[in-house]
Amino acid sequence: MANRERGEVSVEIEGKTYTMTLDLEALCHLEDHFSTPAREYAFPELLERAGKGSARHIRGIVWASLQRHHKGITLEQTSEIIQASGGLAGFGEKLNALAMSTQPDSDDAKELNGGKKARPRRAQTEAAGVSSTSKLAVSA
Repeated sequence: MANRERGEVSVEIEGKTYTMTLDLEALCHLEDHFSTPAREYAFPELLERAGKGSARHIRGIVWASLQRHHKGITLEQTSEIIQASGGLAGFGEKLNALAMSTQPDSDDAKELNGGKKARPRRAQTEAAGVSSTSKLAVSA
C-alpha cells in the first residue's frame, strides 16, 4: 500500500497493485539508465523529454518509480504494465485519476483548516532553494 507522506502512489492494473515513488534512489536509477560515458543526464532534462511525449523517457520514469517496491522489474515488464493499462494514454489517465483522488475535497480541506479557506503552499524560491516557516529552522 502506498504511503502518500513518502510520495508514493499505487495503481491497480489487471488485479495487481503497483506502488510507485520517485524518491532519490529512483532518480539515480533513471539518470544511470539514460547516461553514457560521453553524456550525463539529470532528472529535469529527462522529465522534460517525457513531458514532450518521449515514450522511452515515460517508460523510464515509470520503471524507475517501480524499483523501490518491485525490485528487479525490467523495462520490458514496465512496457507490459503500461500496455495492460491501456497504453500511454490509459496509464496517464490512471495516474491522473489517482492524483485527483488523493486531493481532499474543498469541504474537507476547509474543515481540516479550522473552518478557514485552505491556503496555498508557499513557493520554494529562496536563494538556497528551501523555504520554511518552522521556528526550529529559523533558530538554527
